[in-house]
This record gives sequence, structure tokens and C-alpha cells, in this order.
Amino acid sequence: MYIVPDTGVFVEAGFRLTGSNVRVLFEALEKMKLQLVVPEVVFDETTNKYREELEDKIKTAEGRLAKANEAVARLARLADETLTLPEVKVDPEESSESYKKWLREKLDGAKTHWLPYPKIGHEEVVRRALDRKKPFDKKGHNGYRDAVIWESVLEFLEAHEGEEVIFVSGNHGDFAADDNKALHPDLVADLEARGLSPEELKFYTNFTEFRRTEIEPTIKEAINAKRAATVEVGLSSGTYMGFNLSDWLDEAVTEVLRESLDVGDLGFADDGPEMDAAHNVEMVRKPQVLVLNDHEVLVNVELKADLEIDVYINKSDYYARADEEEEASGLRIVEEVNDHVMLGILMVPAKIELEFTLDDKEGKVTSTELIRVDRIDTTPEEKF
Repeated sequence: MYIVPDTGVFVEAGFRLTGSNVRVLFEALEKMKLQLVVPEVVFDETTNKYREELEDKIKTAEGRLAKANEAVARLARLADETLTLPEVKVDPEESSESYKKWLREKLDGAKTHWLPYPKIGHEEVVRRALDRKKPFDKKGHNGYRDAVIWESVLEFLEAHEGEEVIFVSGNHGDFAADDNKALHPDLVADLEARGLSPEELKFYTNFTEFRRTEIEPTIKEAINAKRAATVEVGLSSGTYMGFNLSDWLDEAVTEVLRESLDVGDLGFADDGPEMDAAHNVEMVRKPQVLVLNDHEVLVNVELKADLEIDVYINKSDYYARADEEEEASGLRIVEEVNDHVMLGILMVPAKIELEFTLDDKEGKVTSTELIRVDRIDTTPEEKF
């Protein structure tokens, strides 16, 4: 079985491949004799997105540091002392080159098969864009790199006709049909035009679904189910191998959400809302455990919590709104940051699905991944 991931798989894994989905995949490569197949265009796009994310994080850190410096300056004046904070010193170019080398070595270590850039010419790609064929959008503007990825997949299929190939992409807007599950008809037509049966390519728009459908059933058959049950009972009852799940969740949920949650635009914020803390964290079902190897298990938990969201608001925007509207939104003003900006807090009840890998010999968490967050007071489809 060949697994061809899109760029989103690496991005969603936090770039450093510590997410639970990628961890399970890497464990399965050897156990199930799978072959990871990565197009060079996916590698290049991943490293480019890493740099974009890095520059964005640097900008955010500098912005928060500037606000912190204002508070420190006020404290220094009050205390009549000299107080300073460290500068943000990260070289985007140097860090990006280092990441590129690290990712290549990491994937080479997994015996990755690399797909070179396809032989398709610019004229064919442009024609596809003009014809508004997927993976281009309806205007034919966006989709060039996705078109190159798709052509790489097609060339690989032609070279491995009759073998099982799975293409995983969370980019359902470019590759999926209207149901966001099946391959788009334009892409099915590409397969048929090359004499390939659509059944030869399995397509998933969600890596978690791929993992649970294609990998977990086989892994569960190959491992000790009794061990998984023992860990589940231990975690549910309190402490297992010195690891207390409830205590860990109280601290870890806030940290994971701060790192991974995109709260979106919750209203009139200059720099956008920021996740501050998770309160009243509570499990809503027993943890589910999947054994990965002789010393690690994957634990899936579902929780409910009250999320504290910080919102920085222009004073002019705040006072322009009716008091009733502010009260209805649940916004509470807690501080005047400066002459122009105020800090408000929103408390948002939410359901959270979280996964982490646990060294069940040492009782230590080795990685975490946020799977989903849903507002309790919205429809299931509406997410942060």
C-alpha cells in the first residue's frame, strides 16, 4: 500500500511531525509494510509554509512583547527600577534552511519514496486553469501547486498500475466532490483519460479518518488488546504508572489550545482574539487507547471546558456599540491597555477532542495533538 500525503498532512502535524496522526502512520509503515510517497512539490510547499508560519509567529511574539514592554515600563516607573524584557531573536532564513534539512532527513529515515516534479508543461496547466478544472478554483486563479501535486499522483499511478494507492488531502475544496468525500469528477475524468480505473486510487479528505479506517484495524489485530484495556482502566480510575490524567489535562489543555487553536474573529479586535486559558476541564467519556509499540500508546479523550478568550478592542469601536449588544456577547472589559485599546474577556463553553502519546512504561506524555474544538452553543458544523 502506498500513501501519498498532501502538504496539509505535514502542516497539521505541527511541521515537526509530532501530531498523533503522523506518529501512528510512522509506526504503521513498518508493521503494515506501507510505503510513504512524497511529491517534491509537497516537500517544497511544506517548507515554504513553515517559513510563513515562522514569520507570522515572530510578528505575533514581537507584538505581544511590545504590549508586555508597555506594562513593564509602567511597573518600572512605579517601582523606580530598571526593568527590561528579552528581544525576539530568530533568523527566519537560517531557521527555514535548518528545518528543510531536518524534514528531509526525517522522511528519508522513514524510507520515503520521493516523486520528482511531473513532466507536465506550463501550457497544459494554463489550459486546465482556463477551463476551470479542478484543482483550480472557479475563477481559474488558485490551484497551480495543487495541479502539480495531482499530476505527480497521476504519473505515480501510471507507474504502479494495479497497486493500492491512497491519496490523503485535507484540501477538499480543490480535490473533493461536493460531498467533500469522493474525488472530484474532473479528477476522476483525468484517471479515466489515462486508462486508469478510479477504484485504483483511494481518496481521503481527512487524515484522522484515513488513520482510523486504513491503519487502526490492522494495528489492533497485531497488538495486545489486553494491554490497551489495562491502560484505559488505569487512566479512567485515576493514576496509571504515576501519570494522573486529570491533573495533566488541567494544565495541558490550556497549553495545547494556546498553541493550536485558531479562535477566529470574535469581533472588533485589532490583533485578533487570543486563547488565554481553559477552565473547568472535564472528560465526557472514558479515554480510548491504541497501542503503538512496546512502550507507547495513543490516548484519545473528549472533554468539555470553558475557554477564556482575550479580545483587544479599540475604545472607539467599543463605545460605538450598544450596551445591550456587549451584554449579549458575554464580553467583559477587564483592563485599559493604553489610551486607545482595552482588554476584554469572552468565556466560551466548548467540546474538545484531544490526542496524546504516552510512554506507559515511564508515565510521560511524548506528544499531543488537538483534533477538534466545537462551541457548545453553536451548530456542530461551526468551529473556531
